Amino acid sequence: MQHNFNTNIAEIYGIHEAVLLQNLYYWIKKNIANEKNLFDDYYWTYNSVSAYIELFPYMSEHKIRYSLKNLEENGLIITGNYNKSKYDRTKWYALTAKAFELFNDSICQNHKHHLTKSTNGIAKNHEPIPNNKPYNKPNKKPNNTVKQSLPIISFELSEKILKNSGLKYDKKRIESGAKVINDINIIDKYSYKQIELAINYGLKDDFWHNKMAPAGLRKKRNGPGDFTKFEKILKQAQKKEKPIDEEAEKYRIARLKHFDELGRQMYGDRYKPILEDNNATSGNN
Repeated sequence: MQHNFNTNIAEIYGIHEAVLLQNLYYWIKKNIANEKNLFDDYYWTYNSVSAYIELFPYMSEHKIRYSLKNLEENGLIITGNYNKSKYDRTKWYALTAKAFELFNDSICQNHKHHLTKSTNGIAKNHEPIPNNKPYNKPNKKPNNTVKQSLPIISFELSEKILKNSGLKYDKKRIESGAKVINDINIIDKYSYKQIELAINYGLKDDFWHNKMAPAGLRKKRNGPGDFTKFEKILKQAQKKEKPIDEEAEKYRIARLKHFDELGRQMYGDRYKPILEDNNATSGNN
């Protein structure tokens, strides 16, 4: 699955905001063309947060709500409720003129007479994100929007590193870092769960915090094991944050109890149990 989003919007407002705005732009343009959902001089689309979670599984509910709120507070969208049932709380969304300008779209939402069929054909070169089919449409305006061939999580993690480690932060560095993170996943065979674990640890760690530049994560240093910087950070993160496998622990204790029982049968009181608190653990007297 591939998603397209406007990198200029992402640079100003954030990647999640750019993705959601692109989705809204697609459906509102479609409604303008079909002269559908026109209320109070705006064309609208609607969706629930749960539907967005299904559509964008890499975004949490909190992130979706926060990003939509951020778009509204920055004057890019407005919200309303035009549901037929008064009990239906599904939110409706409309784009402002400011949002259309970001897409180089001259359609104006402020007055109904601007939304004629002659203007519906404007900006057909944009290929925003639909939510009913795979995201594989190419973009015909590379200067404003780039085709998203890398997973969005790569961009998110790159942005997270640059924002939180005091490094210079701009669009090119985010894209460059995303490529490195994608290489760690595809070439080095580490899952995004492992990558995120290492990044979160490195950003919190006093030693690694200022050494997290994405460009250097795959570089190897001469030394024991010849590990990359990422691998060193990941090993430390796993060592510190590795959760206890409860099933394995239960199995280990059960085996030790079994050995203790055999020892008591063979040696009686002379046997010193492996589990000194075996009775307390097992609940037997």
